[in-house]
Order: sequence, then C-alpha cells, then structure tokens
Amino acid sequence: MTSIKGRLFTILFTGLIAIIALTGWSVYLRVIHELDVVFDYQLMEVAYSASLNHSDLIPLPSSETTYEREAHLAVQVWKGKELVYASNPARLIPAQRQGLTTLYLDQKSSDKKGWRLFTLYSFGKMVQVSQPLEARRELAIKIALRTVKPLMVASFFLIILILLTINYSLKSLKRVAGEISNRSFAVLEPIEERNLPQEVVPMVECINTLLEHLSRAFDQQSRFIADAAHELRTPLATIQLQAHILKRSSDEEEKKVAHEQLKAGIERASHMVSQLLALARLEPEMHTARPETLSLDEQAQEIVDSYEKIANKKGVRLYLVENEQLSITGEAEALRELMSNLVGNAINYTPPGDIVTVAVRRMHRTAVFEVCDTGPGIPPEERERVFERFYRMKGAANGGSGLGLSIVKSALDRLGGTITLGEGYEGKGLKATVEFSMRPPGG
Repeated sequence: MTSIKGRLFTILFTGLIAIIALTGWSVYLRVIHELDVVFDYQLMEVAYSASLNHSDLIPLPSSETTYEREAHLAVQVWKGKELVYASNPARLIPAQRQGLTTLYLDQKSSDKKGWRLFTLYSFGKMVQVSQPLEARRELAIKIALRTVKPLMVASFFLIILILLTINYSLKSLKRVAGEISNRSFAVLEPIEERNLPQEVVPMVECINTLLEHLSRAFDQQSRFIADAAHELRTPLATIQLQAHILKRSSDEEEKKVAHEQLKAGIERASHMVSQLLALARLEPEMHTARPETLSLDEQAQEIVDSYEKIANKKGVRLYLVENEQLSITGEAEALRELMSNLVGNAINYTPPGDIVTVAVRRMHRTAVFEVCDTGPGIPPEERERVFERFYRMKGAANGGSGLGLSIVKSALDRLGGTITLGEGYEGKGLKATVEFSMRPPGG
C-alpha cells in the first residue's frame, strides 16, 4: 500500500540530498578554480621574490623557511648549471620553459605525482617554484567542506521541518478518514468542509455527493419496500383466502369461483412483482449499463410482435401503423421497459373490439415513439399524478398496480426523453407521445 507521507518524505529527502551533493560538488570545483588562480599568483610572487633576494647568490637556509614548508612550496635557483639555492633539495625539478607549467614526474609509475611550477629567467639565473597538485586538492576539499558544513546542519533542521509539515498537512486527511469511518448506512451526514486545505476540499465534496446519493438511495429503497409490502398485502391475502376456501369447501361451484379468483390473484401478484423488479432496476442509483446505439424501429417491431397474442386474446387489434428507421442513444433495457409498459397499458385499458396503434416517426429533430388507444383515457387534471408510484385514478375499473407509468417515467430519466399525454382518436382514449434526441446517421 502506497503511503502519501512516505512518498512525500522520500521525494523531499532524496531531492534535498541531491541538492546538497550538487552544491558540494559545485563548491569544490569553484574552490579548485579559485585556488588555482591564487596559488599560481603565489608561485609567481615567490619566484620574483627569490630572484631579487638571491641576487648575491648566497644560499638560504632551507630548514628555516617555514612559509615555504607550510605552503608545500619548493624553491630552487640555478645559475647556469650550478644549483645555488634549494629550499627542498629532495625535490629537484628539471629546467622548464619560462612561465606556468603542470608537470608530472615518474611517468612509468602507477603513482604519478603532479606538480605546478613557475619558471623565471632573470639576471642570468633560473628560478623555479613548485607546488604539489595534491596539496592544492587537499586544501580545496577542506575549504569546500567548511563551506558545505553549515548547509548540512541546516539540512538536518530542514528535514525535521519537512516531517513536521507533512504530519501537520496530513492531519486533515486523517480527520476526513475518521469522519468517514464514523458514518453508517443509517446516518449519512455530509463531512464538514470548514478548515480543510483547498486540495482536500474537492475530494470531500465528491464524498459528500456520494453520501447524498447513498442517503437518497436508501430512502428510496425504504419507501419502495414499504410501498411494495403495502401493495402486495392485498393480493397475497386474496390468494391465501381463496386457497383456504379451496381446501375447506365441498361445493364444486364455490371451488370453481375460488379457483378463478386464486388464479387472478396469482396473476396480479406476479404482475406486480414483475413491475416492482422492473422499477427497481430502473432506479438512477442502479445505473450501471453503458449507453449504446438503439434502433427505435426494430425495438418497436419486437414489442408489437410480442404483445400481438395478448391483444388478440383480449379481442384488441394492435397495429404498427408507422415505423421509420430511427436510432437513439441509451440503454436497451430501459427502452424495452418503456415500450412494453406503454403498449401493455394501452391493451389493458382498451375495450375488446377497439384498436391500439403504435408509430415510430421523425418529428423535426427528434425521434418519436407514439402509442394511441381507444380506452377511457386520463383526465387532464390527473395526467401529472399518474406518473407517481402506486397512483390509481379515481373510479378506474381496471385493477392495475399503479406502477406502469412510474416505470415509464424512470425509463425516460435513464434515456433522456420526454413524454406527453393527450387525447386519442377523435377525443377518445389516450395518446402517449415520447420524444428522444435522435442520433445522427453515422454518429
């Protein structure tokens, strides 16, 4: 599991170490360069001084020249081929051309030592001042370390500051995590957004949105279960009563009536359970399917074919009067439920001998699915309420469940369409007109 605290500390600590290393190396190179300039100037100063001090060719006591020993300098003065002065007789360097020179002796040895020297020809003498390169490097390292040391000490305190800052900054996440852990499905209150860093607020807002959706889903589920239990109580009680009559009665006629009522009760309960399940699947919180391209005409033909036997059995004539090839974007299950409920309701409420028509056509920039029947229709004042769950019109003779148009409304919410209820043929019956955004050809 990845830790934000660990990741931040690793990145910052690694970056800090890299900065210290680069700074130290940069300081070291700069010191080397500056010391080379200073030491080269020092070599020239000593050489010019030696050329003046030894003009009388009197050898100087090299054992007493402390400055030269401390600076690792070796001075030698030649007059012709005669060595007249040597501060370090053990370090005799061959004559070189005038000026600054970097010289490596013992070329065949694996331990080559380098020297920086300045040669001066003056007044018939040759003065050479040499200094080991190793001495320069050692001094450069000492100076570089003295320069970087305060940075290293400051870095130690900076690391502590980084740890304290990370811990303090992540306290808000710990608080959010604690508040989430205290939530339950029964209490889904939003998380307090005050005193939170700006970077955490979007995450908390998303969590609060999710909690709101969950709370709404649980509320809908609770109401749905309560409504379903209430609505199923009557058909289940009827089934239980008729089953008891069948068991106890000895009258054949009474048994026949009880059998018919038992069959009707079972069909009604089955139909209601089927519609309840369909409504549950169409709830917004159950939205899982991806939208796809749907052929409106093919789906309409399939629904009409599947309901044709039901219509014929009731004596209702079902026609697909218009079926233009149109496509929309949405979920196939939602479209099937919408069409099935509209066609099923139309057949259910249409008297025997009358007709139900289905049409798919283009209207301006929308695709239209229309179902028209010759049943009792819906009064204008009730056309809004019929989409409520378990709502039944006053004086309705048909014992429906009150869920058909609720399912249609939920399906439309998933499909992004609209529905209009109006009067059917010649002011009789009901015409349901559903409009969808039409998918452009090849879109």
